[in-house]
Amino acid sequence: MRFILRMAWRDTRRSRRRLLLYSSTIVLGIAALVAVGSLGDNLRKTVAEQPKRLLGADLRVGLDNWPNPDFERHMDGLGARWAREKIFPDKLSFRGYATPQAVQVVALDGPYPFYGEFTTEPADGAARLRRGERVVLLDPSVAKRLHIAVGDPITIGSGSYTMAGIVREFPGDSSFSLLLTSRAFLPWNSLPDAPQAAKKPVHGNYRFYFQLPAGADVTAIAAEIKTRFSSVYPVVMTSEELGKKIDTALVAGDRFFSLVVFVALFLGAIGVASTLHIYIQERLRTVAILRCVGSSAATATGIYLCQAAALGICGSAAGALVGVGLQLLLPALLKDLLPFHLEVFFAGKAVAAGMVAGFFLCMVFALLPLLAVRRTSPLAALRSDAGDRLGEDPLRIAVWAMIAASVFGFAWWQARNVNIALAYTGALAVAFAVFAGASRLVSLAARRFLPARAPYPARQGVANLYRPGNRTTLLLLSLGLGLFIVLTVYMVRSTLLRDLKGENTPNLVLGHVADTDLDPVLAAVKAQGATVLQRVPILDVTLESVNGKPWSGEPGKASATGPHFRFPAKLQATYRANLLPAESLTAGQFTGHSPPGAPVIPVSVVPWMVRLPSPLHLGDEAVWNVEGVPIRTRITSVRAFRGMQMEPNFPLLFPQGALDGAPQHTILLVRARTPADSAAIQRAVGAYPSVRIFDIAFMIETVQRVFAKLILVVDFIAFFTIATGMVILAATVITGRHQRARETVLLRVLGATRRQLRCVQLTEYAVLGALSAVIGGGMAKIANVLLARFLLHIPAAGGYGELAVAAFSVVAVAVITGVFADRGLANLPPLEILREEG
Repeated sequence: MRFILRMAWRDTRRSRRRLLLYSSTIVLGIAALVAVGSLGDNLRKTVAEQPKRLLGADLRVGLDNWPNPDFERHMDGLGARWAREKIFPDKLSFRGYATPQAVQVVALDGPYPFYGEFTTEPADGAARLRRGERVVLLDPSVAKRLHIAVGDPITIGSGSYTMAGIVREFPGDSSFSLLLTSRAFLPWNSLPDAPQAAKKPVHGNYRFYFQLPAGADVTAIAAEIKTRFSSVYPVVMTSEELGKKIDTALVAGDRFFSLVVFVALFLGAIGVASTLHIYIQERLRTVAILRCVGSSAATATGIYLCQAAALGICGSAAGALVGVGLQLLLPALLKDLLPFHLEVFFAGKAVAAGMVAGFFLCMVFALLPLLAVRRTSPLAALRSDAGDRLGEDPLRIAVWAMIAASVFGFAWWQARNVNIALAYTGALAVAFAVFAGASRLVSLAARRFLPARAPYPARQGVANLYRPGNRTTLLLLSLGLGLFIVLTVYMVRSTLLRDLKGENTPNLVLGHVADTDLDPVLAAVKAQGATVLQRVPILDVTLESVNGKPWSGEPGKASATGPHFRFPAKLQATYRANLLPAESLTAGQFTGHSPPGAPVIPVSVVPWMVRLPSPLHLGDEAVWNVEGVPIRTRITSVRAFRGMQMEPNFPLLFPQGALDGAPQHTILLVRARTPADSAAIQRAVGAYPSVRIFDIAFMIETVQRVFAKLILVVDFIAFFTIATGMVILAATVITGRHQRARETVLLRVLGATRRQLRCVQLTEYAVLGALSAVIGGGMAKIANVLLARFLLHIPAAGGYGELAVAAFSVVAVAVITGVFADRGLANLPPLEILREEG
């Protein structure tokens, strides 16, 4: 072993810079893997350390009625501090905005939050609210949309308040989530009607927040509440449960991004194998000499295996250092999306895992070129054709099997799902096969179809793509696969944003429009030239009986996998003839039309309505009370909601024609041409007190910013794939510099000028870039169409303009990187090149 190590070190004396360059191909992949893994560990540790700050309390309980003396006495007996909250919709009126706006009122009582921050601008807003002053705190979206400033008088319902500040931080909310909500925070004692006198609300409108004594078993207390007070249907959430839910989401995100960045590491490992192949080919005569003086094949292989291991160690160490540095940048990109302050620390496990994964993959790929060392004969020291052909080595198949197993193992380790791991491995195999097949087609087409009258530099540049020792497949794979990932992300973003900004997307919602107000409201909308995109009828229904047995409305018993279940006392239903584009049947058969007066009406429900311990099942006959009239129905289908849409969805769906004349109210989805038209519509409709107005244009703009932020994070991750492709291109060109120098000498001897040689270089790299752009862009286009159709259920966007820009960028990157790495050869005289390279 000592001899192997000494020979491995001595053999690198004239090639150490080149070997370090080879190792650089895996640096970015390992760096991205370490950065993503470290960020995931930081996020999970932060959530584990402060779940109480996310909930604002140890325990949250939602009640179905108010008050409940038994529940209050039980919690007082535990020595718990408490705060309470009432949530209900209302209208906000402001003198600077003529139309009342719908808001979600949050009335607070007590020192909530017990943990975390409730900060406002100015800073004394939360304190004034807790003191019971007649003030209101607004979410940033409300204040910005209505141009309300601190000190302005505001009317909410029938009460008058003073604007005391804008909410900047609230438990469980991020900066972006505050922009997506329209809440008004009021002091509990300022409500126009005392909650005790209010009618029985929908469950969850009343919430208790508790801070339990130190050492209390929160989980046991929560379980006791669920069992002892099931009659009032408590919705219980502990800080630990909330932390686990967030941790589950973070783990899923971490695994997704790790699978994305693994592509960069995969390409880097291929780059190591390719550059090592050239290096090993140059060393085969040295290996033959070692065999002549008595070294075994195992010893010779061990020498270069040690060099490959050194490459893996250097690349892994450098990648880990870069990844730790990148870890400090990612939190800045996610800052506005997180509902907590991220604490950054050194994640040793993530760093070690990234280094081990990178080193192992590098070594597995390095085995491919090392097989040539094992098969080198001593006779090769005298005859260059004495070596065995590598293609006949049976171990080559075993190495490829190890590579496939490594990819599958990593995918399974991240996803913990065999199907996902198989799909991921198969997708990489398909991508590799596509680019390998494309390179073969390029070689065939260049030989057979390149016009003989084409200029000499063009013919020579294209011929370089299929010369012996070319790396066309590797370069197409590294550049094209990176472009595929980045362009797919960009085109999916364009698809989502176009759906939000399109002419078929509403920017104004008019809710709870009574039958008597419908015609004048429609006239007001049409008077401003706005378009009513959809009229959605809404029916208030109550379940009376199932299969002839009256339904009591009592809570269901606990299921094996979930908490107590209670079927809602009232539901909102609608009717239409067709399913929405984002809906799909999971069971039964949908019926879109039913004649008036039919004895039994077929209806469609959502999955949770037929999931145990629900009283309903597919095929059951149910009687619903619709404004005092019993309606017999049969559940004939179950439909699931998938994808994205701006249309309201309801759990119970009647067919067209059955209840068209029943008492109902309507939601109108409106597309106004300009903000001025929207304001005019709101002023006109404001004369009808029952109509609730939701100006969602600002919300759509905020969602667009959220998408832009999320895509920026994905683009940042995917950039490593493109950067790895550039490194591989440079390393491959530099590695083949010796061969290119000899070709240059021959061409110069035959009379080629420096200008012609530069044109040959430009042609070769431009064709490589163009082919990578065409293949990668085409695959991205196909992926965007498939994702839009089968996952998002919306038309695909992202046209040929984006593809053209991406193609030009990739060609420019390929030409600049290749020419820069190949610089100098065309300027040197033939004799000087022969002395330098020979």
